[in-house]
Amino acid sequence: MNTSIAPTSTSQASTSPASTFQGGPNRIIGHEAAIAGLYRAICANSIHHTLLFTGPSGIGKQLVAEAVATTFMCLSYESGKAETTPPFGGCGNCHHCKLASAGNLPDLIRVSCGDRSAASTESVRDLLSSLRLRPFGGSYRFLIFDEAHLLQGAAANALLKSLEEPRPGTFFVLLTDKPHLMLRTIHSRAQRWGFHQLKESELAEILKREGVDIQESLIELAAGSVAFYQLIQGEHAHLKTLESQLKGIARGDAAAALKLGNELSQQKDNFKENLTYLHLLARKEMLETQELHWANFLHELGEFEYYLMKRNFAPLYLLQNLFVRLAERSQDQFIIETNSSLSDLIPS
Repeated sequence: MNTSIAPTSTSQASTSPASTFQGGPNRIIGHEAAIAGLYRAICANSIHHTLLFTGPSGIGKQLVAEAVATTFMCLSYESGKAETTPPFGGCGNCHHCKLASAGNLPDLIRVSCGDRSAASTESVRDLLSSLRLRPFGGSYRFLIFDEAHLLQGAAANALLKSLEEPRPGTFFVLLTDKPHLMLRTIHSRAQRWGFHQLKESELAEILKREGVDIQESLIELAAGSVAFYQLIQGEHAHLKTLESQLKGIARGDAAAALKLGNELSQQKDNFKENLTYLHLLARKEMLETQELHWANFLHELGEFEYYLMKRNFAPLYLLQNLFVRLAERSQDQFIIETNSSLSDLIPS
């Protein structure tokens, strides 16, 4: 279903949004292609009722989602009196745009699925039930689900039912860095938009704008993510220790593999952070060494959350198995020569 929006002429629909979102202190840095495509869809009255934004954490997916919503709920846009479609992210001056900027626009609903109470079956059902009511201040309502893959079981099925029977003027934007953990039926109801990690220069520009102290070594390690950069700040000693342990395991130290798995499984308060550290450090080693066993390790680490969430495996078993396989330098998933490197896979 494509919900009707304010009419635009053919010339307006083909307008490039470059001048509408690339200026000003609050412009979105990066993702130009995705933003241009979304803006063209808005101008052409072809925006889908459910958008699935996939890509790494901390790269700006939520900023783009909020900008899409604010464009729709901009008063000049809703009134149909604007001669052209408002800038991407709204005019910035009307009452709705100001409320959205302050985080107080009632028809722009943000759900953090990492919050267990907000993502509980009861909370999700209550929220979706409220969609039967008319929007508070206009014609449209947007629901943005951050970390949507964390919606599981009955909560995910409740969301699916709403996506199957969307109400006029109601839009859903699902944000995730792990789309493989979401129901396939949710994928089938959504239009997927892929977002890539930020370039190092873009990440540095964002951090500079926010007044964050920039360290080149952390910029390289952060994998183009503002969230990852903020996470690893102040963790220099821990990262050095973890990096040394990983390298030792990769050299074949099976005892160290079992020991590290045991240590990390017991650090329950920092479990998620440690998984991120492992991902960033392994990625760094893979890029520097071009050795395939690091790619294999990253692949298995990416599957880790699936077995943890959907198969209910014990973290101790998963971590020790993960590190032991790194110690064995297993390449069973790559049908290639043992001494090959990543560069050998790239066609000349």
